Amino acid sequence: MPGGGPGSRRAHSGEPPVVTRQVTARFGMYGLLAVVGLLGGLALGRPEMVAVGAPAVLILGIGLLSADLPPPRVSISSDRERAIEGELIDLEILLSADRPVPRLFVSVHLPHGLVAQHIDPGQRTEGDPSIDLAAPLTGTERLIRLPVSCDRWGTYRTVVVKLFATDFFGLYRYELVTSHVIGLKVFPVEKLLAQLLEPVETQLGLGELLSRRRGGGLEFAELRSFTPGDDRRLINWRASARRRGLWVNEHHPDRNSDVVLLIDSSRSSRGTDEEILDLVVGAAASLASGHLGRRDRVGLIMLGGRLVWMRPRMASAQRYQILDALTESRMFRSPEATFVARVPYRALPAQALIVGVSPLLDPAAVAAFGELRGRGFDMALIEIASEELTPPPGNEAGRLARRIWLLERDRIRRRFTGSGVAMARWNPQDPFDYALGEVASLRRSMMRSGR
Repeated sequence: MPGGGPGSRRAHSGEPPVVTRQVTARFGMYGLLAVVGLLGGLALGRPEMVAVGAPAVLILGIGLLSADLPPPRVSISSDRERAIEGELIDLEILLSADRPVPRLFVSVHLPHGLVAQHIDPGQRTEGDPSIDLAAPLTGTERLIRLPVSCDRWGTYRTVVVKLFATDFFGLYRYELVTSHVIGLKVFPVEKLLAQLLEPVETQLGLGELLSRRRGGGLEFAELRSFTPGDDRRLINWRASARRRGLWVNEHHPDRNSDVVLLIDSSRSSRGTDEEILDLVVGAAASLASGHLGRRDRVGLIMLGGRLVWMRPRMASAQRYQILDALTESRMFRSPEATFVARVPYRALPAQALIVGVSPLLDPAAVAAFGELRGRGFDMALIEIASEELTPPPGNEAGRLARRIWLLERDRIRRRFTGSGVAMARWNPQDPFDYALGEVASLRRSMMRSGR
């Protein structure tokens, strides 16, 4: 479970509040009553009118003397710094003031992707939701716990809090706006994959993959005649008795592999851009979790507006570092950003399996994948079928442009498959396992044919 217990809770006090004060309609009402009562009573000689206007004058005088309301202080803390998509967290809003504030209202503006639980799902908006809470300070402190659902992965840094308060008589309305840093990271859901990809060549580390080479292991490979220096424990006595000579068993050693996830996080002007990024990040998180669970060394290269690369490593620490990098991918994306496509040589170890996930919409990304294949790396590519996310155009010119675009994408696929890259299209309506299984089947057939 990501995150920590109460010991890892971080409280962040916001920036100095910006306080604005406005006169309410009640101030004008009391002022009108005081003027009409006093002036009208003196002009008409009616003491009862003066008796009606005198309390209004007294209220205005007390309100003017107590107009300087000390701004309440706000601090926000969360019960964890990391969460998984779909989990609940608690935001704790601590309000404090030098004196009681009987009329205090709190408006919390959450970033898109965090949803307060008491909001009706049918009333959620596409923008930043606002939660209004009545929070009178009868004392000097009050703690408000706000349950929040992490509906979308990503990095959430700030929460805007607005405080609305009025004085005792309601003559003035005070508004305080503060911005607070929470530093919350929501990881994408890691789905369990039925199968994983196997490299052409394994590494020397111990793992769950059967190496093509012969060596110490548990999986039987073949029989061969005994040679001086062989371990006697490997002698197959039954075969030796039938063949009138000493024969030994050879095994396939259990090894691991180096897997580098090559992620295309570039941004285009298409309306399905955010949906494609969700698919790319979800697939990368599932692949990283699956290969690390198989004791493979997993690395990450993220192409786009900023180059992110991590050398292959093992253990759970590598998993969290990869998830951290994936959750921050949305922060560095811009249609105007220059695509960083040059992959450092140090980021790709020898005999590593490169697994690419991309919609292949950016020509720079297509060139980057082709350049890596040209350098002789073992490579598999999963293409996100972005055309399945957009409906076909209604006019004839749009349909013709779409057909040309689909032909161009088909040309790109033939180019990759012709160079020996096992490639499959992933329809977002189908599970990711379908596309991964197709790539695994293609790789097995290529290995048998020697490609």
